[in-house]
Amino acid sequence: MSIKLKTTTYKINKKRFNNWLNTAIWFSIWHVSDEKHVKDARDFIFKDIGEKYQLSKKKSRDKKMLMLILLNLWVGLCTGSPIMIYRDRSRYGKGSAYNKVFIRHDRTMRLLDSLLRKGYLYQKIGYLDRKDGRRRVTRIWGTEKLLRRFINKYNFSIFEGIYQDKNVDLVQLNHKEIRKRFDKKNNKWIEKEYTIPDEFDETDLTLEMEYNLRRYNALAKNQTIRIKMLGEDLVKPKVLTDTILGGLITGSIRYIDSALDYKDPVENQCYGDKFTGQDLPVFNQESGLQISQFSYGKHSYSTISILNEDTLEPMNIDTTLISITHTLHSQQWQSIEQKNGKKHALFLYLLWLKKMFNLIKVNGRDKKDREHKKYLLMKQKRPLKDFGIKYLEFEINKKYLHRVFNEGSTEFDKGGRFWGPFYQGIHKEVRDCICINGNQTVEVDFSGMHIRMLYHRQGEKYTKDPYMIGRKDERTKYKFVSLISINADRNEASGAIFNKLKREGIRYRKGKGSIKKMMDAFMDYHYPIRDDLFKARGLGLQYQDSQIMERILMRLLDHGIAGLCMHDSVIVEEQYCNLLWKIMMDEYEKVMGYAPVVD
Repeated sequence: MSIKLKTTTYKINKKRFNNWLNTAIWFSIWHVSDEKHVKDARDFIFKDIGEKYQLSKKKSRDKKMLMLILLNLWVGLCTGSPIMIYRDRSRYGKGSAYNKVFIRHDRTMRLLDSLLRKGYLYQKIGYLDRKDGRRRVTRIWGTEKLLRRFINKYNFSIFEGIYQDKNVDLVQLNHKEIRKRFDKKNNKWIEKEYTIPDEFDETDLTLEMEYNLRRYNALAKNQTIRIKMLGEDLVKPKVLTDTILGGLITGSIRYIDSALDYKDPVENQCYGDKFTGQDLPVFNQESGLQISQFSYGKHSYSTISILNEDTLEPMNIDTTLISITHTLHSQQWQSIEQKNGKKHALFLYLLWLKKMFNLIKVNGRDKKDREHKKYLLMKQKRPLKDFGIKYLEFEINKKYLHRVFNEGSTEFDKGGRFWGPFYQGIHKEVRDCICINGNQTVEVDFSGMHIRMLYHRQGEKYTKDPYMIGRKDERTKYKFVSLISINADRNEASGAIFNKLKREGIRYRKGKGSIKKMMDAFMDYHYPIRDDLFKARGLGLQYQDSQIMERILMRLLDHGIAGLCMHDSVIVEEQYCNLLWKIMMDEYEKVMGYAPVVD
């Protein structure tokens, strides 16, 4: 990819700098690259920062760690985000997330300090105020010097060179800890939940689970899993600008093909949605990228950005998402594709969309109301063509499973669900576009799984819709009540339901006790299992559903089929739909003693 490296400098204030720090993404221990130009860049910087003088015994691991740091910095430069990394020694101990062979505290800190000294990175040191409990994790980010080294000398490419290492612990155990910190802004103490990894001794049970996961992952490795989206397919803005863009940059997915939806601006319309302010701007100069450098006092940060992106201005709109196809100008975007290729054009466009959505301002009573409306706006599903894209195809590289057990239970009877693949982070309308080995797919799911499991535990058959309580238009509300009734106790549930309904923009009766009445109505409707509701039974049920899922995946594996796991549903090629349906019915009944409802 040929990238234009004009530099534009902007002065920003403290608030904007702090807001940028808050966009930080976590340091990933799974970035890997085998590309020669990436290794050459690593070796040059390794020598430049003086690491060649280290004992040869340690050089190999030092180089691996430096590669990991540089790949994280590259991802940050591409996405415009700083990277969060712990400097606290206790975070690198045995059993920690950083506990890979070459990730050690002394090595990591030495390399970070050397990169800082040689001008390859900046950092904002984190802190812990023991008096009021406030804390912030250290942020690091690459400098313009590093960015130019990557692009000018070593020809780093946006969508190439990085992939996700599958070397993750196949079976993981953790527990939650609640810690208090002082919220200075609201002048009160608040509690925050942290996930802490636990060590465990191998047993016949864990060895069997690992064996099954290795079998599955070996088959999944040889499956071609692609997502092919057409203009009419529905997608959320955040999936485009965060999940897909981020996946392409980090190597979780691989670009295959795309087409931007060129239109004459006079023919475009806003589909009846209201908006105020000027039309969204288009590029008015030659296509390409620039380095944007932002400075505040002694701090500065650089990022890859769109050439002349300063022409983008904030927009005020209402809570509905406008169509943005009128932003595409044929000659300008066709010029990008002709000169730099479709892949470059897509990256530019997704990067531009992300910037544009950040500038959208919604009308509201106050800041909290505006933030809530912005949240709803970014969750709206619209046809892909409404975002100016008529076709998008990519292949999923991140497709390996592992299992996570909770509450530190060495009995491995809490949680245990399957996690890991990229497809678990996209909504159903996008999953419907999945093809396996070139074939269309079908997703078969257990309907109302956990509520039904509670009935079956009680020895009762239950085939009705568990959420159809009251009027038909109230079903969605009671579905949220159901989910929370499984995972929270009664004291937590009321606030959780209130927050969920409000956040999702779902109307409900206002007034004292309205949430409680919904909870009581739900318990009355499900009287036979009322003693199991609002008792935080979720992890126990997740253990049972994970056992059912393991049996389903292994049965499919015996037929040479790698089913894609979504906790309570499975995706397979259409030709295997009937087989999957039968296996799901059989394995559920073997575990629970009753037939499920499968859609």
